[in-house]
Amino acid sequence: MKLKNVKSKLNRKQKAFSSGKGTPSYKEGSNGDITVRNISGKGLFLYYKYQGKWYSTRLNKINPKYAEDKESVVIPKGRKPRKSGELTLHSGNLKAKKKEGVTNQVATMSSSNILDISEIQTQRTTTTGMGTDNGGTSDFKLVNTTGHSYIHIETQGSSYDPYIMFAYRQVGESEALKQWTIGMDNSATDTLKFHYKGSGTAPLTPSSTAGGGSANSVMELTNSGALSVSGTVTSSNGVCGGPTVTNHITNDADDVMNGNLTLRKVSDDANAAELILQKERSDTTIDDNDYVGKILFKAYDDQGTPEIMTTGQISNQVLDASSNDEIAKMALSVLTDEFSDADVPTNFLTAKGISTGFGNVQVNLGANSTTDTFIHGQTKFTASVNGSEATNGKIHVFPYATSVSPYILIESLADNGDYLKLQTNASGASTISTVDDGGTEADLTLDPDGELILTPVTEVQSDAPLKIKKIADAVADTGNYGQIWVHDTVPVELCFTDDAGTDIIGIGKYEYDIKFIGYNGYGTASYLPINGYIFDQTSTASRNEYHSFIAPYNGIIEKVSFRSEIAQDGDLRLDVLESADGTEVPGTGIFRGLTTVDIADDTYQELDMANPTVGTAYAPLTKGRIYVLYLVCPSAPQDTNVTVVFKWDITT
Repeated sequence: MKLKNVKSKLNRKQKAFSSGKGTPSYKEGSNGDITVRNISGKGLFLYYKYQGKWYSTRLNKINPKYAEDKESVVIPKGRKPRKSGELTLHSGNLKAKKKEGVTNQVATMSSSNILDISEIQTQRTTTTGMGTDNGGTSDFKLVNTTGHSYIHIETQGSSYDPYIMFAYRQVGESEALKQWTIGMDNSATDTLKFHYKGSGTAPLTPSSTAGGGSANSVMELTNSGALSVSGTVTSSNGVCGGPTVTNHITNDADDVMNGNLTLRKVSDDANAAELILQKERSDTTIDDNDYVGKILFKAYDDQGTPEIMTTGQISNQVLDASSNDEIAKMALSVLTDEFSDADVPTNFLTAKGISTGFGNVQVNLGANSTTDTFIHGQTKFTASVNGSEATNGKIHVFPYATSVSPYILIESLADNGDYLKLQTNASGASTISTVDDGGTEADLTLDPDGELILTPVTEVQSDAPLKIKKIADAVADTGNYGQIWVHDTVPVELCFTDDAGTDIIGIGKYEYDIKFIGYNGYGTASYLPINGYIFDQTSTASRNEYHSFIAPYNGIIEKVSFRSEIAQDGDLRLDVLESADGTEVPGTGIFRGLTTVDIADDTYQELDMANPTVGTAYAPLTKGRIYVLYLVCPSAPQDTNVTVVFKWDITT
């Protein structure tokens, strides 16, 4: 027998039997071990270890057979069920796991007949046995075989209503889109109300406000027995009750009523009498481009045999009937040419909803692009505050007056004495002006979403200084155009950039000074004879007049160029030393720059002034101090040429 098979058989045998308290950990014991454990509050359990996992079963007391089934079932507490079919007590509620990812609460009832749930819902999808006239199996059914069977709905708050609500919604629509409610309105002296609401998501109650698209009170029964119905009460013998009607319109296609029609509403409220024109198709919906209603104005013409003509019309049309995206159009029409227009009045005023946002309306005045629209007198467009005209914020169009050209005036919403004025005078000379009646704060800001382009024939004039805001750099180059801008330095600097992108920084502020130095350098280090001499200077003593200079302004060393008779390989070092008043020879180092080079003889080389090992980039120089330049080469340069470019701030 193979060793592997021997080990497998040995693992099947019991290895140890023990007892203890508490659940064994997964690290305890070996495969085949058996242990009896006392679990506090739950009883005795038998544990067996198989393939690294413990398995358990509960042990019952040895009782007579008639008492064995009286052992209590202990449900795990303090956690949710983990496996399908498991039952636990969690957060005070009984929980059962139906399947992976689905855990249900098991409803329980107290001794006072109160369930530990606040709402009961039933849902099913079956249609079995549910024909047109047969509801099939009940969703909810109460049966009392010996007495009354009833549903008791009670509220203990005087401002709340006990009621039953019926709701219908199609798949995809909001919950309770169409609702009926039947119940007692506590706020209306315990009146029994039947309410209906055809739209909305908020639950409908008997005390819901009627009208306004909220809810319609269909029927009410007061606690004194008075019954009111919003519609017609019809019996098998026809319409019931109501006053005698002497002149009425029946439900015919060609009803004509002689005389005047007056709609009168007597009520102690702000509501008006309403004339309702309602269009419905057989399915109660409406299609795109359906007309909802028209009011036609008709009269006979004066021909030999008079004919009826439509002289005017008011119409309302649905352009888009899509739910939540509805758009309609209202039009006023008047007859302009009955012969050529075939008795169809022409729209002269239309108001059409547009889909760019709630409350947006497009209004068109005039029939077409060639129609002249005359507005006599001052035209005023007024801001509205909650439907009322605002005191300020109007737009005026003033017509031509004697010696005064027409102009447009736009008021500030804060003060009608502050405004913007646009006016065109003789020869097309136009003025845009602003007025602050309380001061001089009427600024004019031009803020185009793009470029501001000025194309005068001759010049652009300004009666005041031109302020330009600072920026970091010039904008993109444009052929044949230069840029004048202000650099964001401290303080700011006036700059110019040509159409090739070349920047001139600090116009009028800086002056450049170029020093050409030629000498013979026998050693590797020397003080540059900036004031003119042909030999290197290895000491500042007694030679101050050859190599030292005074800074006339604050400035920098912008560039240092080098060229020597001898090839150079290594660090090319430049030191700048300074002294203030009272010290003859510059001796304090303020700058040291190292430039690693490997150049042949007589080869141009720029020194690195931007990355010093000592001091600040470009060696800032202070007005009135004396300076010397000290150059150290890898090899004795002999015939040497050095050019130094100074940038002086002449405003200092």
